[in-house]
Amino acid sequence: MTGEAVIFDLDGRVLLVQQGKKRGGRWELPGGKVKKRESLPDAVVREVKEETGLDVTPERLLGIFFIRSQNRYDFIVQCRLTEDLAKPRACPPEIIATKFFSIERLPKTIRGFTLDRIADAREGKIYPLPVEISSEEWV
Repeated sequence: MTGEAVIFDLDGRVLLVQQGKKRGGRWELPGGKVKKRESLPDAVVREVKEETGLDVTPERLLGIFFIRSQNRYDFIVQCRLTEDLAKPRACPPEIIATKFFSIERLPKTIRGFTLDRIADAREGKIYPLPVEISSEEWV
């Protein structure tokens, strides 16, 4: 089980992290695995802090996505910054860069799945039940 965070700043820009070379260098939402005996909100807060140095507060669950080929659930959580003007910082080697991007200028090296979840958050779209997605939709 993993959790990813969609976080917008005051200007409506979305926070993305650039994965290290082991993970292909793509830009993605911050997040990661939920540890044993850890709640989803706690895991998302921890992962965002580890990857960006920012403190966030989970606000709502946008959706649960089941990737059958990996037998894994990915939870997408919209969060808000606890400090409006905080600046993200990368935590190498896992994360080599962090940045707030305007929606009109998102990086090219980003998964379609991530683009869809950013759009969902902007539009207020919520998936009340788990959604199964294929490996092709995930990549």
